[in-house]
Parts: sequence; C-alpha cells; structure tokens
Amino acid sequence: MKKLLLITAIFESLTGILLMIAPTLIASLLLGEEPFGAVALTIAKIAGAALFSLAIACWLSQNNAAAAVVVKAMLFYNIAVAAILLYGAIGYKLSGMGLMPAVLLHGGFAVWCIVCLNKARNSK
Repeated sequence: MKKLLLITAIFESLTGILLMIAPTLIASLLLGEEPFGAVALTIAKIAGAALFSLAIACWLSQNNAAAAVVVKAMLFYNIAVAAILLYGAIGYKLSGMGLMPAVLLHGGFAVWCIVCLNKARNSK
C-alpha cells in the first residue's frame, strides 16, 4: 500500500498544482477544450486544490493505520474519475490528447487499490 499511496500522492499533487496555476492548459490537454469564463476557471482551480488535498492524505497515511481507509477512498475516486472521463469521451465527444491515457491511468490505479486491499485483508 505504501508504494501505491506514494505514487498517487506524486501524481495527484502535480495535477492539483497544475490545475491551480494553469487550468486552461490542463483542461485543454485532458479534455481537448479550454474552460471558458470565471466560473469554469474557478471550479478547475478548486478541483486542483481538492486533488492536492487527496495527495496530502495519501502522503500522510503511507505508514499508519489509516492507509487502508485512504486506499478505499482512492478506489472510489479512481473509479469515479475513470467513469466520468470515459463518459466525457463518449457522451460529450471530448478528445483531449491526455483523455484516454487518464482513463487508463485511473482504471489502473483502481485495480491497484483493489489488489492492495485484498492483500491487506488476506494478511489478517
């Protein structure tokens, strides 16, 4: 679990920081369209702060009893993000260069979460 949480912390902190400082660039790479207007940019920056918060939780829980709880939360997050991005590709016809890699990355992280949780459960 430690490695999963460390790598998740790195990915989510970088994404969060980039969303907070360059939301237009990240949205364009991920979704193929720029967010327009103050509302969209503000929501993108809030999402960046939320991702950075997830990164902090992953970082701080690597070596303690909360690790499994955080991995369970990250499992939901990764499944939800993969599904939302996939829906964006299919339902909204979004086509950013990073969209399908992000779907696959979050799907892979979800599988990794499941593997870690099963190992932890079987070792008890």
